[in-house]
Amino acid sequence: MTVTTVTQTTQGDETGDDILSGHANITTMNTLLNTTEEGFYWVLGDIVSIENFREWCYLSCPTCNKKLKPEEERFRCSNCNETLAEGVY
Repeated sequence: MTVTTVTQTTQGDETGDDILSGHANITTMNTLLNTTEEGFYWVLGDIVSIENFREWCYLSCPTCNKKLKPEEERFRCSNCNETLAEGVY
């Protein structure tokens, strides 16, 4: 795990009542990463990028949702046996 920006986070229970009531403990991300204390932690952050090591989505047939295979300048659905100009993600 790589932390590029350190911001504040809260520690509380799993229901979030501590946060709503204003009784949450505030700590830094570095402190949280080094803690050995078990518990529920709420972390607020922004996702700035996603590294896609595996294909988790694919171009699919709009009729049956099966993965399309490129065929010349179109796409082929082997399930529907159709050639399509475009598919859906």
